[in-house]
Amino acid sequence: MVEPKLTMVEALQELRDVLFAVVTTGPTHRDLAVRYMRSRAALMEGELRPVVPGFLVQCSSIGKFHDFITLYHPHKEARIAFFDEALDACWARLNMSRVSDVFGESGF
Repeated sequence: MVEPKLTMVEALQELRDVLFAVVTTGPTHRDLAVRYMRSRAALMEGELRPVVPGFLVQCSSIGKFHDFITLYHPHKEARIAFFDEALDACWARLNMSRVSDVFGESGF
C-alpha cells in the first residue's frame, strides 16, 4: 500500500513528534524509524528544503539522530529546546509557529 504524501505541515508535526519520542524514550521502535524516514523525506524533497535544520540533512536515520542529539546535550529538556528552535525556520516559512492552530479557521 502506498501512503499519500505528507503536506509540509504534516511532515513537520510528524517529525517533531518523532524527535520528541526519540529524546524521551530512545529510538527503540521500528514505527519511529519509519515515521522519521517518511517525514524527513517529505521535508528534504519539499518546499522547506532550503530551511531544514542541518541535523536533518546529516542524520539520515533515526539512529544517527539519536547519536547526534545524545552527544549534543546531556539533558532532555535542552535537547527538546534545540530541535524545536531548529525547526522554527521551517514553521516561519509556512507562516506558522510551532504553537499555531493547525486546524485553521474552521476549528476542530
